[in-house]
Amino acid sequence: MKRGRRTLSAAERARVPEVLGLAEELTAEHFQLPSFDESSFTYDVLTLKDLGPEEIDDQALAVLHRYAREDRESSPHSFFRICLQDHNLLAALSREQDIAFDDLLLFVLTHELVHIVRFARFLQIFHAPEDERLAEERAVHDTTRQILARLRSDTLERILARWEDSGPDVIRDGTES
Repeated sequence: MKRGRRTLSAAERARVPEVLGLAEELTAEHFQLPSFDESSFTYDVLTLKDLGPEEIDDQALAVLHRYAREDRESSPHSFFRICLQDHNLLAALSREQDIAFDDLLLFVLTHELVHIVRFARFLQIFHAPEDERLAEERAVHDTTRQILARLRSDTLERILARWEDSGPDVIRDGTES
């Protein structure tokens, strides 16, 4: 356990790839992408047990890190890491007892994938001034709402309403470790 922070159970960690697959499918469909293939979007998802200290946040449900990577055959490109903050996800589930783990995870992952698409397609610059970052969060939240509305879930609507003003994430630049 990371310094007293609660981590996801093995069963919860096992749900991440399946929920991520649904988030990828919904987000790709919204943006009319053929898929989230590695040539267009390079990212991974880690839970707390695999995060470095610089990837941990005690407020956000997830942290999106951008790392520069050198590719042998092309110019440098960005690699994104969705850093799930297990302790904050579990605390949110304790507070909001009418929310299921999979629904909260789907919201967070979809939100982060929308950011990745927007950054990778240069619809938003990563190092934006604070006022633009707030506008970006509103745009990403609105897009996430449109994507998840297709599922017609009251639980997802409650989640979207709960995190409408604050957003579930923090975005940081990093260095390749």
